[in-house]
Amino acid sequence: MSKEAFLISLERSNTNAFLTLIVFGGLLGILLVTTPKVKAQSQSIDSFQAITLEQARELAVRNYPKIQAAKLEIESQEALKKTAWDLGMTSIFTGGEEMGNGSNDVYTQIGIEQRQIDVFGIVPKLGLQKERVALAENVLNLSVIEVEREVSRAWAMVYTAKNNYQVYKRLDSVFTDIQRAARIRLEVEATSKLEYLATSNQGNQVQIQKEQAYRDYLSALQRLNLWLVSDTMFTVPDVPPDQLNDPLSFIADSLDNHPMLNVSKQQVNVADAAIKERRSQFLPKLNLHYGKQEIAGQSGFHQFQAGIQIPLIFAPELGRSQAAEIQRSIATQNLQQTKLELNTAYQNIREQYIKWLNSWQYYRDTALPMAKEQQTGAIIAYHEGAIDYVTFLQNVREAIRIEVDSWNAFGNYLDSRYQLEYFLKTSN
Repeated sequence: MSKEAFLISLERSNTNAFLTLIVFGGLLGILLVTTPKVKAQSQSIDSFQAITLEQARELAVRNYPKIQAAKLEIESQEALKKTAWDLGMTSIFTGGEEMGNGSNDVYTQIGIEQRQIDVFGIVPKLGLQKERVALAENVLNLSVIEVEREVSRAWAMVYTAKNNYQVYKRLDSVFTDIQRAARIRLEVEATSKLEYLATSNQGNQVQIQKEQAYRDYLSALQRLNLWLVSDTMFTVPDVPPDQLNDPLSFIADSLDNHPMLNVSKQQVNVADAAIKERRSQFLPKLNLHYGKQEIAGQSGFHQFQAGIQIPLIFAPELGRSQAAEIQRSIATQNLQQTKLELNTAYQNIREQYIKWLNSWQYYRDTALPMAKEQQTGAIIAYHEGAIDYVTFLQNVREAIRIEVDSWNAFGNYLDSRYQLEYFLKTSN
């Protein structure tokens, strides 16, 4: 090998070694940095303040920006009532006429003119604005129950995710003890390496599933706290499922008074009021004129004028009036569409509620007690050597699956329940 080739080879070797060192150092740094963060994050979750479902609803309604915006919209529409009193434009002037050539000069010392007084439009405009205020109030009522529904669903998601995480956390602790015992038995040759590997593999799977459940729990917490809009971070309390399973009458007598339909109905009322307001623009507007005059040097004279102002060509106002009538027809069709969609959505979510209610009752009364007994019995029997590792693992996997499925069924039950409660709401 030539000297140049040797130097090139040496340089490449040094470069590869340097890159390897960088990669290794980077991975080590990530591990050192990430581990404390995960631990700190876990500690912060443990310090989260517990909040009940009712408290979460109240806090979300009080703080959520959508609710605040709806309240401000009501104030805005109330303020716009003042625009109904359109008394036109005021002009103040002075001037003269018939001046020169020895005529009696006429001076208007001061004059006031009020033009385009919309007297006949005040009542229709007040009516329109009154309907708009009512629409804003209906939108607020709808926004409140929508926020209550979503924060309830987010609360239920945290509750389910937390219980799933606790299941895997408990099992991870159990398998840690089992792996430790299996290692000792392997060292004293009381068991085969195959049995040790199978048991360790199941323990590793539980550990991975615990990590996944933990991340699901974190995601659910973030979604819940998004709705609460607070500097304090909240989680759900440890309450038994029976406290969340109050009887629910899920048969609605009628959905005609649902806030969503009330919004659509009020949009029709607004369209009716808009038609009246547009038609009032065909009526005349008043013009008033007053002047204090001086004639031939003598004061004490006055001038009055009164008149009306009407459009000679009605095409623009006629077009606006026709457009308002079309908007009324659109609002009516939207109301019918909302009725159809609301009834269909109610029927669908009612069936989902019944399905998940039956599923949860099966898991609660039958499958879950048997799975817990099966899991406990399998662990005891395996420790005592009454069953082999294959039977043990089969029983544990089945018990884990049933317990996790039961919590998922309860979560789906709560989700469908809170959605169904939304359809059963009526306006006051």
